[in-house]
Amino acid sequence: MSLALDAVSMRYGKDRLVLDGVDFEVADGDSVAVMGPSGSGKTTLISILGLLIEPVSGRVLVDGEPAPKSEGGRHAVRSALFGWVLQTVNTFSRRTALDNVVVPMLAAGQDRRAAAARGEEALARVGLAKMMDEPVRHLSGGEVQRLCIARALAHRPRFLLADEPTGQLDHATSMEVLDVLSSLLAESESALVVVTHDPSVARVCRRTVQLVDAGVKEP
Repeated sequence: MSLALDAVSMRYGKDRLVLDGVDFEVADGDSVAVMGPSGSGKTTLISILGLLIEPVSGRVLVDGEPAPKSEGGRHAVRSALFGWVLQTVNTFSRRTALDNVVVPMLAAGQDRRAAAARGEEALARVGLAKMMDEPVRHLSGGEVQRLCIARALAHRPRFLLADEPTGQLDHATSMEVLDVLSSLLAESESALVVVTHDPSVARVCRRTVQLVDAGVKEP
């Protein structure tokens, strides 16, 4: 399966062109770091790719077909295909790590037993098997970000989209999260797109693209 931007442009206001005719593609098993200076449009690109916002022109293609236009159709694609890891984490701090992974799946209508099994599997994959019954408020910063990765992976997305996943972590904790991402990439067919300003994060990925002058450049 592939996910692509086809001649996508995005403008904020009358004069601020953030993306200008961008072509970009990621497929099963691929991993791409999106880099560029602050304000270059990195978060805008990944938000369009993940069907959170619509471009002013161009198309998002899902396996070669245009993404749905209706919000209901876009929501269905988002739920089926995407897992998100964000710079700012949102957790239920008084609930357990396992609850934090399972609750979103229950909200999406999954069976409780199946959701719990997937949650346990996902937490084990990120090295939190022994912490799943701990309240989130007892976890370290790196453990919370690993929890967020587990939550994104639990429903087995085809595309993992990460926006500055180490942006608020110190160097040692960032390396801990990168080790998790590296091991997951080695064993998964899911594609990863990660927005980052950190070369250490980019080196985890198979390729890197730069956002420069509202366009994508790949070395």
